[in-house]
Amino acid sequence: MKTRRWLVIIIVALMVLAFGWLLVILKSGSNVERYKAALRARGEKISFDELGYPLAPESGTNLSQFTNAVKRIKAGKYAPGSLYLMESTSPGHARVLARGDKVQLGQTGSYSARTNQTMSWPEFNDELLRVGQDLEDIRTTLQSPFRCYVFNPTNVPFSRIPIFVQMRQAAQWLSADAVGALHARDRARARSDLHALANLVDWNKEDPTLVSHMIRVAIGGLQVATTWEALQAPGWTEEELAELQKDFERADFLDAIERGMTTERASMEQIIIYIHRDGAAWVSRSFGISKPPTNLKDKFTELGGAMLWRLTADDNELVMLQHDQGMLDEIRKLRTGATTWPASDAVLKASLAGFNAKFNGLGRFRYTIAAVAIPNFSKALSVSVQRETERRLTVTAIALRRYESRHGKPAESLKALVPEFLSAVPMDPMNAKPLGYVLKPELG
Repeated sequence: MKTRRWLVIIIVALMVLAFGWLLVILKSGSNVERYKAALRARGEKISFDELGYPLAPESGTNLSQFTNAVKRIKAGKYAPGSLYLMESTSPGHARVLARGDKVQLGQTGSYSARTNQTMSWPEFNDELLRVGQDLEDIRTTLQSPFRCYVFNPTNVPFSRIPIFVQMRQAAQWLSADAVGALHARDRARARSDLHALANLVDWNKEDPTLVSHMIRVAIGGLQVATTWEALQAPGWTEEELAELQKDFERADFLDAIERGMTTERASMEQIIIYIHRDGAAWVSRSFGISKPPTNLKDKFTELGGAMLWRLTADDNELVMLQHDQGMLDEIRKLRTGATTWPASDAVLKASLAGFNAKFNGLGRFRYTIAAVAIPNFSKALSVSVQRETERRLTVTAIALRRYESRHGKPAESLKALVPEFLSAVPMDPMNAKPLGYVLKPELG
């Protein structure tokens, strides 16, 4: 009798717990639907369908020609990406690589990390000559940007075309060729390389993945450093400078990360759709999180995890949406100058700390999906803000050179550039104020 009584108590307790859990799940579902309705009322586009995907697929002809041209470049004495650009020599001053006696090399893939290695200009130019035809083919294919690699992001796992490495290598070779051209005082070739770099930044502008946009940001950083080298060379005409400025005005690296975060949110929404429709186990295997079970223990473990994922999907969806919206709000405020980067950085760090706190205790079981689906985007945003600041500085520097070329003297203030050379003085994301400018007396 006593055993039976305890069994009844346990069954009743389990039923109460199950009923309570069901109430929590139902409440979570209504909460996330209300939140999504509020976002859509603000004009937010949450799903891939709302964002206009799938896109019409492109032929891929230029893409094939581009990748083939990059693959034809074989390893030689020079490793792409090993130039050391914009070496600081004192506050406000940097060494001009193209004017040096030797080619200063840095760590491969990082133009801002110095090594003790150098290369003679004849050796460097021989390397550029060796790949000259391939670089010309790359410049030609980049004239028609390939806007999107993943045109149907609802097809999971995504069928990505793995060309990010080729994009980075092409950018590094174009940068190297531009520096070699500047050393040889061949402005026409340098301009062609810089224009190709700008086209490469445009290549995957509509891709629905954050990594695609971060590749654009990385190439933009190389574009900035190489253009700085170019601006130190004499002889630029006002028309040539206007072309350089136009290329830089096409990009917006805060827009790039906003696009990336918007499609990242849609990707997370797609994961929730698959969990409800196809089951969490299918999603976990499709994304490579788990492998098909090989024994009974693994099967029960997968079954338990799948049930937990399905039961907590609405909770996780709400947390993910709130996290992404917080980041998007800060990005948009930075774009419009409504806040400063230090202030946004503090807000995002506090938000991340609150997100991590949800994993204490039972929260690590309740928010398993969010933990897997949401990486730490703070580094991506920090780099994007830095690159956008550099881009705005570069646009302003080019406009200053144009003013001096046309008027025969330096501008006394940045306001003097408006509207002839700039539509407005760019905002500084670091302090949410117009960029600063001081004309040194010896230049006036």
